[in-house]
Amino acid sequence: MAESPQDQIHVNPNLDELVHGISETAQQAQALREQRDVNSVVHQMLIVGLAISVALMLFGLALDLFFHRVPPTVVPNLGDVLSRMAELRPSGFLAAGLLVLIITPVLRVVGSIFAFLYERDYLYVGITTLVLVIVLVSMMLGKS
Repeated sequence: MAESPQDQIHVNPNLDELVHGISETAQQAQALREQRDVNSVVHQMLIVGLAISVALMLFGLALDLFFHRVPPTVVPNLGDVLSRMAELRPSGFLAAGLLVLIITPVLRVVGSIFAFLYERDYLYVGITTLVLVIVLVSMMLGKS
């Protein structure tokens, strides 16, 4: 009895690895999971910062509407923001919401520096640190 061509075909159980060249070790798989975890933490920082900012601004707007005041046109300095928030003045909460919104991406850059340090990717540590310095210098120059 002659063998049919189908009887001669053998499919390797790791065909996907052979075709795509995927052969990750347990260490590589663990590193990939940790990288996803770090990215998730940095992503959550952005979400939490946005949520806090929106909550502060909505609370300030609600106070503004309740007390029938004119919304502020300038952002007060940090000391004034805290004292206005303590006095439950709408301008303090609106300014705090804006400040949180501004600082959130800066915190993401700082978080990325720590993530790259954890991954020992020193090239990206340097690049991200340079980005942070540029952002901080531009904030200082824009303030004056």
